[in-house]
Amino acid sequence: MAANFLTLIDIITYRAKTTPEQPAVIFSNQILTYRDLYEGVACFASNLIQLQLLPQERVLIALPNGSDFFIAFYGIIQAGGIPVPLFPDSGYQRLLTLASQCQSRWVITAQSLDKHKCPNLISFSISKKIEWRTVAEILSLKRVNVKNLFN
Repeated sequence: MAANFLTLIDIITYRAKTTPEQPAVIFSNQILTYRDLYEGVACFASNLIQLQLLPQERVLIALPNGSDFFIAFYGIIQAGGIPVPLFPDSGYQRLLTLASQCQSRWVITAQSLDKHKCPNLISFSISKKIEWRTVAEILSLKRVNVKNLFN
């Protein structure tokens, strides 16, 4: 019997249940299984919702290709947001300009905003209420219990 999938999240969920140890993402020497992808996406989405991501809210993603990008991209979709991928080396000022242009209050990057090198951007981010986060910061907020998925 063929499964009916409405979204990419449905496919990830199905594959996590049926073939959890199969590779979902292979990039360079990184291998992310469907179980790892599903758990990362669920945790990322749950934590974005906890941080009060609104439905259909745009989230800029300035990450290099790799597992963090896919966890963030699908996590944003799972949380009801709209991922907006950007070149990761765009620079802080360009990212803030693009966040303003697409009316996003979220920027996800590989590294935290350097408070010592960019004090003006920090104050701009605070005044515009832009959430500048890394994937690691969002994933570390809490752990989502997804063990029941595999029972």
